[in-house]
Amino acid sequence: DKRFGQKNLLSLVAFGAPAENGRQGAAVAEMQELAGTHYYNPYWGYQNGKKRNASIGKTNQPVFILTHEFRINDNTVLTTAAGYSFGKRSVSGIDWYNAPDPRPDYYRYLPSYQTDPTIKDVVTDELKNNEASREINWQNFYDVNRDNTETVYNADGIDGNNVTGHRSLYILANRVTDTKRFNFSTLLNSRFSDHLDFTAGLTAQSQKNTYYQQINDLLGGAFYVDLNQFAERSFPGDPNAAQNDLAHPNRLVKTGEKYGYNYDINIVRTAAWAQTFFKYNKIDFFLAAEISQNLFWRRGNVQNGLFPEDSYGKSNINYFVNYSFKAGITYKLDGRNYFYINAAYFTRAPFFENAYIAPRTRNIEQDDLTSEIIQTAEAGYILNAPNLKIRLNGYYTSFQHGFNVLTFYHETYQNFVNYAL
Repeated sequence: DKRFGQKNLLSLVAFGAPAENGRQGAAVAEMQELAGTHYYNPYWGYQNGKKRNASIGKTNQPVFILTHEFRINDNTVLTTAAGYSFGKRSVSGIDWYNAPDPRPDYYRYLPSYQTDPTIKDVVTDELKNNEASREINWQNFYDVNRDNTETVYNADGIDGNNVTGHRSLYILANRVTDTKRFNFSTLLNSRFSDHLDFTAGLTAQSQKNTYYQQINDLLGGAFYVDLNQFAERSFPGDPNAAQNDLAHPNRLVKTGEKYGYNYDINIVRTAAWAQTFFKYNKIDFFLAAEISQNLFWRRGNVQNGLFPEDSYGKSNINYFVNYSFKAGITYKLDGRNYFYINAAYFTRAPFFENAYIAPRTRNIEQDDLTSEIIQTAEAGYILNAPNLKIRLNGYYTSFQHGFNVLTFYHETYQNFVNYAL
């Protein structure tokens, strides 16, 4: 903090908290029963006698905030702040190419999938009595990758660049979100009288998220090839369909390098709002309103072979103007008993996660994107007695015109699908 006279205070805050944590995977009840514990975690296994978790979450996003407080007079204060944060969040996981599914709880490996009673009994006995069969087999990844020698022709899109070596079929990958966020706000607080307080503000936010996959560990191999095995299987006659990056076909990827998907989401939001608060002996009430504009767009950093015309470059800019109104009143029966009712009506721009159907591969959006309409009201009673406090509250909220996208593996299509609502 640095004070300039009696009216100005300048403050700088900076903090960071790097974090790393092992994650637990969702487990089906069948595997929990076979393991004899609901603590079963399909993400881990033992490597050279040491437990190793395939799913590790890491975060390092420091924040800087510069604030200026200007005391205009005894009843009015203007506070202005600018903040910047940056850094990465990542989650690791096993990825593989043209190899058996390595997940110990993959449904085809479970007893319930087996149709032959004899095989079902054998599988049940193995999973129930052999703990290693319920875990990730790390040593197998290294054995498979070191035993796999292949020649990649025209590697990195260069004619005649044929590379022979240990091609990794199993890798440990990071799914990374690299965020850069700038925030600005200015807030005016003023007390006009003993009965009237006024607050108003302006906010602006600009944010860029870059999403990509990155090689964490080649697990004994020398390189990985940046191909889409699902597209390769579905479109065997199209040599470009399997390329995650058409500009660099058959690209060899090594530890620390990006592969798979790589795209940016840009978000800009500005808003202005105001609130008045009236306070009297028996009644308090407030009125508030906000108007805002929201923009977001996608920029693809690689040209996907399945969608060459709609994956690379800047998408259309989505633009929404939104507004909100709030009001509330409190009736003070006496110094201990209060009754209140509040209500709000506002619109909200769709989140970009629910606007883009498959942002990892292309710019396609849901049809007829519109703002969500939310209406809400609440009412309640408060008792503030010396030895007893009671709060009773009831509320009703209505959401309309919402959007959502669910992503999951579809066995019939043998591919990941996006289910847009």
